[in-house]
Amino acid sequence: MKQDIIIALERIRNKHRNAEDVLLDEVNRILIAGQFSEKNVLKNLKSYMNSFELADEKITLSSSIFVKREIEKMCIENRLRFLDSKELVSEIPYEAILKIKEINASQGKELKHFKIISTREFILGRNNEDNAALFAQTVYGNYLLIHQWGKGFSNTRKVVYFPVRSFEKLFLSVLFLSLIITFILPTNLITTDYRADYFSMYRIACFFHVTIFVTSFTVFGLFSFHSDLSNRNWDSIR
Repeated sequence: MKQDIIIALERIRNKHRNAEDVLLDEVNRILIAGQFSEKNVLKNLKSYMNSFELADEKITLSSSIFVKREIEKMCIENRLRFLDSKELVSEIPYEAILKIKEINASQGKELKHFKIISTREFILGRNNEDNAALFAQTVYGNYLLIHQWGKGFSNTRKVVYFPVRSFEKLFLSVLFLSLIITFILPTNLITTDYRADYFSMYRIACFFHVTIFVTSFTVFGLFSFHSDLSNRNWDSIR
């Protein structure tokens, strides 16, 4: 079974966005709108001029708007990247260009500051079939969905990349794997003491040794493949 980027984002939005988040977003809108009021516009002239390059949320469907924390969570869970569109090696589909022109016409703006979500391999042009989505930044710092293309990714992606989401997840995964290995090892491989029971101090000592071994192997693997944890590179090309 496959899912795409937008379905994953909508699930996170429906599950985690609550009344407090809505209130904070509304406060943020009021603060930004206050910067562009007649008496404050000169103090915030640079931001005001940049607003003509950003999408206006007031005349777009709210279902197409996603906040950064939702995008961050989805990218970390699925080992995806959220980068400036200029990082994309391949061409943006013509359908996306048409949608940008349509939004420009409806909002009377020339939108810039586009972002793309996809795998690192897709962005670097190493896999042209992965799922990708193009967004435009809004005046309020959120992101408007422009277009999605490519094949969906497997639901198992969340499970496969669970250990590299963060240091905490990696630590838990190492402990869990070490525990499994310790439990499946026969007692005669752990100690030559024929009197030792299955649950004994030998097995506890074995657990600590296995944990050290698995930790070393994990660290070596991360450095060997020049990899990093998802919560540190979700918005970076490295």
